Amino acid sequence: MDDAQLQAHFAAIDERFDRFEAFVIQQFEAMKAYVDERFSEVLSRQEELEKRVGGLEERVGALEERVGGLEERVGGLEERVGAMDRKFDEKFVGVSERFGSMQLAQEQFERRVQAAIAANGASIGALREDVSGLRDGLGRLDERMGAVESNLLRLNERVDGLSEDVRLRFRVVNGR
Repeated sequence: MDDAQLQAHFAAIDERFDRFEAFVIQQFEAMKAYVDERFSEVLSRQEELEKRVGGLEERVGALEERVGGLEERVGGLEERVGAMDRKFDEKFVGVSERFGSMQLAQEQFERRVQAAIAANGASIGALREDVSGLRDGLGRLDERMGAVESNLLRLNERVDGLSEDVRLRFRVVNGR
């Protein structure tokens, strides 16, 4: 093999190495863009969920204020009903029975209010579970990113090994 053929052979090896290096860089950039896009989507969903949680917390706060007002009103009604009950018991026995039915209606109303409060507590629990699921998803994404990084490091080591192999071959050929 003469010197011109050897030079042509090395030029071909250089060209293949350059193409391989460009391909690896292209693949890495595409993978990075994909991961960045997915991570951006996850962050966007997390922000959306946080906004929704904030909105729910505001609504729960407003409901708690309203329930507090209702409790005050119900307490006042209980006092008034008691006073009227005694007054009418003395005068009209039939009217006392009517107030008994009003008291039953009031208790049913209290049960409905308490059930509404309990339902809101359940929806907050479900929202907390959703946020927990999102955190788990972020953990899995972090694991996948670690695997991608590990694979890229192994690929980099292989490219480094190939580069060293080519250098050794050049030395052997140049040494002849």
